[in-house]
Amino acid sequence: MVARLFLHVGQPKSGTTALQRAFAAYSDETDAPQVYYPRAGRRERKLVAHHNLAYELHAPNQFSPSFGSWQDLADELEAQGEQAGTALLSSEAFRMFLAPVVASKIHKLFPGAEKKVILYLRPQWEYVESGYNQLIRFLKTEDHIEEFYDHTGAQITDYRAIVMAWQKAMGPENLICLPFDASVRAEGIVSHVLRKAIGLDIEMPPATQVNQKFGLRALSAVRHVRDGIRAGLDAPEAELSSRMVMQLSYLSQKWPRETRDFSFMTEELKARIYEESRDTNRWLAEQFEGFDSPAFLDPPPPGKAPVVTRFPELTDEEKADCKPFIKAAVRAGRQRMAKAPADGELPEDSPVETVTGGLIP
Repeated sequence: MVARLFLHVGQPKSGTTALQRAFAAYSDETDAPQVYYPRAGRRERKLVAHHNLAYELHAPNQFSPSFGSWQDLADELEAQGEQAGTALLSSEAFRMFLAPVVASKIHKLFPGAEKKVILYLRPQWEYVESGYNQLIRFLKTEDHIEEFYDHTGAQITDYRAIVMAWQKAMGPENLICLPFDASVRAEGIVSHVLRKAIGLDIEMPPATQVNQKFGLRALSAVRHVRDGIRAGLDAPEAELSSRMVMQLSYLSQKWPRETRDFSFMTEELKARIYEESRDTNRWLAEQFEGFDSPAFLDPPPPGKAPVVTRFPELTDEEKADCKPFIKAAVRAGRQRMAKAPADGELPEDSPVETVTGGLIP
Protein backbone atom coordinates (compact mmCIF):
# COMPACT_ATOMS: atom_id res chain seq x y z
CA MET A 1 0.00 0.00 0.00
CA VAL A 2 1.15 3.52 -0.66
CA ALA A 3 3.39 4.98 2.04
CA ARG A 4 4.02 8.38 0.44
CA LEU A 5 1.50 10.11 -1.82
CA PHE A 6 2.46 13.28 -3.68
CA LEU A 7 -0.22 15.40 -5.32
CA HIS A 8 1.16 17.75 -8.00
CA VAL A 9 -1.40 20.51 -8.60
CA GLY A 10 0.44 22.74 -11.09
CA GLN A 11 0.34 25.66 -11.66
CA PRO A 12 -0.40 25.42 -15.40
CA LYS A 13 2.32 26.63 -17.76
CA SER A 14 4.97 25.44 -15.30
CA GLY A 15 6.23 22.28 -16.94
CA THR A 16 3.08 20.31 -16.08
CA THR A 17 2.63 18.47 -19.37
CA ALA A 18 6.31 17.57 -19.64
CA LEU A 19 6.24 16.24 -16.08
CA GLN A 20 3.07 14.21 -16.68
CA ARG A 21 4.31 12.67 -19.92
CA ALA A 22 7.65 11.70 -18.38
CA PHE A 23 6.20 10.10 -15.25
CA ALA A 24 3.50 8.28 -17.22
CA ALA A 25 6.06 6.77 -19.62
CA TYR A 26 8.45 5.90 -16.78
CA SER A 27 5.82 4.21 -14.63
CA ASP A 28 4.12 2.39 -17.51
CA GLU A 29 7.36 1.09 -19.06
CA THR A 30 9.38 0.25 -15.91
CA ASP A 31 8.95 -3.07 -14.09
CA ALA A 32 9.57 -1.65 -10.61
CA PRO A 33 9.36 2.16 -10.74
CA GLN A 34 10.60 4.04 -7.71
CA VAL A 35 7.79 6.52 -8.23
CA TYR A 36 4.50 4.93 -9.20
CA TYR A 37 2.25 7.02 -11.45
CA PRO A 38 -1.25 5.48 -11.22
CA ARG A 39 -3.33 4.77 -14.30
CA ALA A 40 -6.66 5.40 -12.58
CA GLY A 41 -7.85 8.93 -13.23
CA ARG A 42 -5.62 9.57 -16.23
CA ARG A 43 -7.29 10.92 -19.33
CA GLU A 44 -6.73 13.10 -22.39
CA ARG A 45 -3.40 14.02 -23.92
CA LYS A 46 -2.58 10.33 -24.35
CA LEU A 47 -3.69 9.53 -20.80
CA VAL A 48 -0.94 11.30 -18.91
CA ALA A 49 -2.74 13.59 -16.43
CA HIS A 50 -5.12 12.68 -13.62
CA HIS A 51 -7.78 15.16 -14.74
CA ASN A 52 -10.58 12.64 -14.27
CA LEU A 53 -10.06 12.68 -10.49
CA ALA A 54 -10.55 16.45 -10.43
CA TYR A 55 -13.59 16.20 -12.70
CA GLU A 56 -15.15 13.64 -10.36
CA LEU A 57 -15.09 16.28 -7.62
CA HIS A 58 -16.31 19.36 -9.48
CA ALA A 59 -17.25 18.67 -13.12
CA PRO A 60 -19.62 15.69 -13.36
CA ASN A 61 -20.36 16.39 -17.03
CA GLN A 62 -16.68 15.87 -17.87
CA PHE A 63 -16.08 12.96 -15.48
CA SER A 64 -15.90 9.58 -17.24
CA PRO A 65 -16.01 6.41 -15.07
CA SER A 66 -14.11 4.55 -17.78
CA PHE A 67 -10.97 6.57 -16.99
CA GLY A 68 -11.06 5.68 -13.31
CA SER A 69 -12.39 7.19 -10.10
CA TRP A 70 -10.90 7.93 -6.69
CA GLN A 71 -12.04 4.52 -5.49
CA ASP A 72 -10.41 2.93 -8.54
CA LEU A 73 -7.22 4.78 -7.58
CA ALA A 74 -7.34 3.39 -4.05
CA ASP A 75 -7.93 -0.12 -5.38
CA GLU A 76 -5.04 0.17 -7.85
CA LEU A 77 -2.56 1.36 -5.24
CA GLU A 78 -3.61 -1.40 -2.85
CA ALA A 79 -3.20 -4.01 -5.58
CA GLN A 80 0.30 -2.74 -6.40
CA GLY A 81 1.43 -3.25 -2.80
CA GLU A 82 5.02 -2.20 -2.09
CA GLN A 83 5.58 -1.25 -5.74
CA ALA A 84 3.35 1.78 -5.11
CA GLY A 85 5.23 2.78 -1.95
CA THR A 86 5.83 6.27 -3.38
CA ALA A 87 3.08 7.45 -5.71
CA LEU A 88 2.51 10.66 -7.63
CA LEU A 89 -0.72 12.16 -8.91
CA SER A 90 -0.66 15.16 -11.25
CA SER A 91 -3.36 17.43 -12.63
CA GLU A 92 -3.52 21.19 -12.99
CA ALA A 93 -7.30 20.77 -12.83
CA PHE A 94 -6.98 20.48 -9.02
CA ARG A 95 -7.90 24.12 -8.59
CA MET A 96 -7.54 26.17 -5.46
CA PHE A 97 -11.21 25.90 -4.49
CA LEU A 98 -10.91 22.10 -4.58
CA ALA A 99 -8.21 22.02 -1.88
CA PRO A 100 -10.51 21.13 1.07
CA VAL A 101 -12.42 18.53 -0.96
CA VAL A 102 -9.24 16.91 -2.26
CA ALA A 103 -7.72 16.88 1.22
CA SER A 104 -10.80 15.20 2.66
CA LYS A 105 -10.79 12.59 -0.10
CA ILE A 106 -7.13 11.56 0.20
CA HIS A 107 -7.19 11.57 4.02
CA LYS A 108 -10.16 9.21 3.90
CA LEU A 109 -8.78 6.87 1.23
CA PHE A 110 -5.13 6.83 2.39
CA PRO A 111 -5.20 7.40 6.15
CA GLY A 112 -1.80 5.88 6.87
CA ALA A 113 0.16 7.52 4.06
CA GLU A 114 2.37 10.58 4.21
CA LYS A 115 0.65 13.09 1.94
CA LYS A 116 2.30 16.11 0.29
CA VAL A 117 1.10 18.70 -2.22
CA ILE A 118 3.56 20.00 -4.84
CA LEU A 119 2.94 23.47 -6.22
CA TYR A 120 5.15 25.30 -8.71
CA LEU A 121 4.73 29.06 -9.16
CA ARG A 122 6.03 30.99 -12.14
CA PRO A 123 6.90 34.72 -12.11
CA GLN A 124 3.55 36.41 -12.61
CA TRP A 125 4.28 38.27 -15.81
CA GLU A 126 5.63 35.07 -17.41
CA TYR A 127 2.57 33.16 -16.20
CA VAL A 128 0.16 35.70 -17.67
CA GLU A 129 1.95 35.77 -21.03
CA SER A 130 2.33 32.00 -21.40
CA GLY A 131 -1.20 31.25 -20.27
CA TYR A 132 -2.66 33.96 -22.47
CA ASN A 133 -0.92 32.41 -25.48
CA GLN A 134 -2.54 29.09 -24.58
CA LEU A 135 -6.00 30.61 -24.24
CA ILE A 136 -5.92 32.52 -27.52
CA ARG A 137 -4.63 29.37 -29.22
CA PHE A 138 -7.82 27.55 -28.29
CA LEU A 139 -10.04 30.63 -28.78
CA LYS A 140 -10.87 30.84 -25.08
CA THR A 141 -10.53 34.63 -25.09
CA GLU A 142 -10.88 37.37 -27.69
CA ASP A 143 -9.41 40.07 -25.43
CA HIS A 144 -6.08 41.73 -26.04
CA ILE A 145 -3.60 40.77 -23.32
CA GLU A 146 -4.01 44.11 -21.48
CA GLU A 147 -7.79 43.67 -21.44
CA PHE A 148 -7.38 40.09 -20.35
CA TYR A 149 -5.19 41.08 -17.43
CA ASP A 150 -7.57 43.89 -16.47
CA HIS A 151 -10.42 41.37 -16.24
CA THR A 152 -8.64 38.52 -14.48
CA GLY A 153 -5.29 39.78 -13.18
CA ALA A 154 -6.12 39.87 -9.49
CA GLN A 155 -7.33 36.26 -9.60
CA ILE A 156 -4.57 34.62 -11.54
CA THR A 157 -1.61 36.33 -9.87
CA ASP A 158 -2.79 36.09 -6.25
CA TYR A 159 -0.33 33.34 -5.34
CA ARG A 160 -0.77 33.99 -1.63
CA ALA A 161 -4.42 32.89 -1.80
CA ILE A 162 -3.47 29.71 -3.67
CA VAL A 163 -0.73 28.82 -1.20
CA MET A 164 -2.89 29.51 1.84
CA ALA A 165 -5.78 27.45 0.48
CA TRP A 166 -3.59 24.34 0.18
CA GLN A 167 -1.84 25.04 3.49
CA LYS A 168 -5.16 25.26 5.26
CA ALA A 169 -6.46 22.08 3.64
CA MET A 170 -3.35 19.93 4.00
CA GLY A 171 -1.36 21.61 6.79
CA PRO A 172 1.50 24.08 6.15
CA GLU A 173 4.11 21.36 6.66
CA ASN A 174 2.61 19.32 3.82
CA LEU A 175 2.84 21.93 1.06
CA ILE A 176 5.99 21.88 -1.09
CA CYS A 177 5.99 25.23 -2.89
CA LEU A 178 8.74 25.77 -5.46
CA PRO A 179 9.61 28.50 -7.97
CA PHE A 180 9.41 27.65 -11.65
CA ASP A 181 12.19 29.82 -13.01
CA ALA A 182 15.13 29.62 -15.40
CA SER A 183 17.10 27.30 -13.09
CA VAL A 184 14.26 24.76 -13.07
CA ARG A 185 13.90 24.92 -16.84
CA ALA A 186 17.67 24.44 -17.21
CA GLU A 187 17.70 21.38 -14.94
CA GLY A 188 14.43 20.00 -16.29
CA ILE A 189 11.14 19.82 -14.42
CA VAL A 190 11.31 16.03 -14.01
CA SER A 191 14.72 16.04 -12.36
CA HIS A 192 13.73 19.02 -10.21
CA VAL A 193 10.56 17.35 -8.91
CA LEU A 194 12.43 14.16 -8.10
CA ARG A 195 15.23 15.94 -6.28
CA LYS A 196 13.55 18.91 -4.60
CA ALA A 197 9.99 17.69 -4.01
CA ILE A 198 10.06 13.90 -3.75
CA GLY A 199 13.61 13.68 -2.39
CA LEU A 200 14.96 10.96 -4.68
CA ASP A 201 18.33 11.01 -6.41
CA ILE A 202 17.39 8.92 -9.42
CA GLU A 203 17.57 9.36 -13.17
CA MET A 204 14.40 9.46 -15.23
CA PRO A 205 14.19 10.20 -18.96
CA PRO A 206 12.55 13.55 -19.75
CA ALA A 207 9.44 13.71 -21.88
CA THR A 208 10.16 12.86 -25.51
CA GLN A 209 7.54 15.37 -26.63
CA VAL A 210 7.09 18.82 -25.13
CA ASN A 211 4.64 21.60 -25.84
CA GLN A 212 5.94 24.18 -28.27
CA LYS A 213 4.86 27.76 -28.53
CA PHE A 214 2.25 28.26 -31.24
CA GLY A 215 3.39 30.10 -34.33
CA LEU A 216 1.88 33.50 -35.04
CA ARG A 217 0.43 32.47 -38.39
CA ALA A 218 -1.01 29.33 -36.80
CA LEU A 219 -3.01 31.61 -34.53
CA SER A 220 -4.33 33.40 -37.63
CA ALA A 221 -5.16 30.05 -39.23
CA VAL A 222 -7.20 28.96 -36.21
CA ARG A 223 -9.33 32.09 -36.49
CA HIS A 224 -9.66 31.78 -40.27
CA VAL A 225 -10.86 28.19 -40.01
CA ARG A 226 -13.21 29.02 -37.12
CA ASP A 227 -14.81 31.80 -39.16
CA GLY A 228 -15.11 29.52 -42.18
CA ILE A 229 -16.86 26.85 -40.11
CA ARG A 230 -19.28 29.38 -38.67
CA ALA A 231 -20.13 30.66 -42.14
CA GLY A 232 -20.52 27.17 -43.58
CA LEU A 233 -22.82 26.01 -40.79
CA ASP A 234 -24.54 29.37 -40.32
CA ALA A 235 -23.76 28.84 -36.64
CA PRO A 236 -22.18 31.92 -34.96
CA GLU A 237 -21.20 29.90 -31.87
CA ALA A 238 -19.44 27.04 -33.68
CA GLU A 239 -15.91 26.32 -32.43
CA LEU A 240 -12.95 24.17 -33.40
CA SER A 241 -12.01 20.98 -31.62
CA SER A 242 -8.73 20.90 -29.72
CA ARG A 243 -7.52 18.26 -32.17
CA MET A 244 -8.07 20.53 -35.17
CA VAL A 245 -6.29 23.41 -33.46
CA MET A 246 -3.23 21.21 -33.03
CA GLN A 247 -3.44 19.98 -36.63
CA LEU A 248 -3.41 23.57 -37.87
CA SER A 249 -0.30 24.20 -35.80
CA TYR A 250 1.49 21.30 -37.49
CA LEU A 251 0.29 22.52 -40.89
CA SER A 252 1.66 26.02 -40.34
CA GLN A 253 5.15 24.72 -39.61
CA LYS A 254 5.77 24.31 -43.34
CA TRP A 255 4.77 27.89 -44.12
CA PRO A 256 7.91 29.91 -44.93
CA ARG A 257 6.64 33.03 -43.12
CA GLU A 258 5.74 31.27 -39.86
CA THR A 259 7.45 32.52 -36.70
CA ARG A 260 7.46 31.74 -32.99
CA ASP A 261 9.68 34.68 -32.14
CA PHE A 262 7.02 37.10 -30.93
CA SER A 263 5.31 38.32 -27.78
CA PHE A 264 2.00 39.92 -26.91
CA MET A 265 3.41 41.28 -23.64
CA THR A 266 4.37 44.95 -23.76
CA GLU A 267 7.09 46.31 -21.50
CA GLU A 268 4.49 48.54 -19.82
CA LEU A 269 2.22 45.62 -18.92
CA LYS A 270 5.17 43.55 -17.76
CA ALA A 271 6.26 46.34 -15.41
CA ARG A 272 2.70 46.77 -14.14
CA ILE A 273 2.32 43.07 -13.31
CA TYR A 274 5.66 43.11 -11.53
CA GLU A 275 4.69 46.11 -9.40
CA GLU A 276 1.31 44.62 -8.52
CA SER A 277 2.96 41.32 -7.51
CA ARG A 278 5.82 42.69 -5.40
CA ASP A 279 4.14 42.28 -2.00
CA THR A 280 3.07 38.74 -2.84
CA ASN A 281 6.57 37.80 -3.99
CA ARG A 282 8.20 39.25 -0.89
CA TRP A 283 5.80 37.16 1.17
CA LEU A 284 6.72 34.05 -0.86
CA ALA A 285 10.42 34.78 -0.29
CA GLU A 286 9.82 34.82 3.46
CA GLN A 287 7.85 31.57 3.38
CA PHE A 288 9.67 29.31 0.92
CA GLU A 289 13.17 28.59 -0.31
CA GLY A 290 14.05 29.85 -3.77
CA PHE A 291 11.61 32.74 -4.07
CA ASP A 292 14.26 35.27 -3.08
CA SER A 293 15.65 35.01 -6.62
CA PRO A 294 15.81 37.89 -9.12
CA ALA A 295 13.06 36.24 -11.18
CA PHE A 296 10.55 37.10 -8.44
CA LEU A 297 12.06 40.10 -6.64
CA ASP A 298 13.84 42.10 -9.35
CA PRO A 299 12.22 44.04 -12.20
CA PRO A 300 11.83 41.80 -15.26
CA PRO A 301 14.44 42.15 -18.00
CA PRO A 302 13.52 43.72 -21.33
CA GLY A 303 11.98 41.31 -23.78
CA LYS A 304 13.93 40.15 -26.82
CA ALA A 305 11.01 39.07 -29.03
CA PRO A 306 9.07 41.57 -31.17
CA VAL A 307 5.78 42.69 -29.62
CA VAL A 308 2.78 42.12 -31.89
CA THR A 309 -0.60 43.82 -31.55
CA ARG A 310 -2.63 41.95 -34.19
CA PHE A 311 -2.67 38.65 -36.03
CA PRO A 312 -1.17 38.64 -39.54
CA GLU A 313 -3.25 38.15 -42.67
CA LEU A 314 -2.84 34.73 -44.26
CA THR A 315 -1.62 34.49 -47.84
CA ASP A 316 -3.84 32.94 -50.54
CA GLU A 317 -1.68 29.81 -50.41
CA GLU A 318 -2.07 29.52 -46.65
CA LYS A 319 -5.84 29.96 -46.92
CA ALA A 320 -5.91 27.21 -49.53
CA ASP A 321 -4.09 24.93 -47.09
CA CYS A 322 -6.80 25.66 -44.51
CA LYS A 323 -9.73 24.97 -46.85
CA PRO A 324 -9.81 21.15 -46.33
CA PHE A 325 -10.10 21.69 -42.58
CA ILE A 326 -13.11 23.97 -43.06
CA LYS A 327 -14.80 21.53 -45.44
CA ALA A 328 -14.25 18.55 -43.14
CA ALA A 329 -15.53 20.41 -40.06
CA VAL A 330 -18.60 21.75 -41.87
CA ARG A 331 -19.45 18.30 -43.20
CA ALA A 332 -19.07 16.73 -39.74
CA GLY A 333 -21.06 19.56 -38.16
CA ARG A 334 -23.97 19.07 -40.55
CA GLN A 335 -24.00 15.35 -39.81
CA ARG A 336 -24.12 16.03 -36.06
CA MET A 337 -26.89 18.59 -36.49
CA ALA A 338 -28.92 16.08 -38.51
CA LYS A 339 -28.64 13.54 -35.69
CA ALA A 340 -29.32 16.01 -32.86
CA PRO A 341 -32.45 15.42 -30.75
CA ALA A 342 -35.43 17.65 -31.33
CA ASP A 343 -34.78 19.67 -28.18
CA GLY A 344 -31.42 20.76 -29.58
CA GLU A 345 -29.23 18.88 -27.09
CA LEU A 346 -26.18 17.05 -28.32
CA PRO A 347 -26.42 13.27 -28.73
CA GLU A 348 -25.09 11.24 -25.83
CA ASP A 349 -22.07 10.09 -27.84
CA SER A 350 -20.95 13.61 -28.76
CA PRO A 351 -17.32 14.22 -27.79
CA VAL A 352 -16.58 16.74 -25.09
CA GLU A 353 -13.14 18.32 -25.41
CA THR A 354 -11.55 20.45 -22.76
CA VAL A 355 -8.42 22.53 -22.40
CA THR A 356 -6.73 22.51 -19.01
CA GLY A 357 -3.51 24.20 -19.86
CA GLY A 358 -4.59 27.82 -19.67
CA LEU A 359 -4.58 30.15 -16.69
CA ILE A 360 -6.32 28.74 -13.65
CA PRO A 361 -7.13 30.93 -10.65
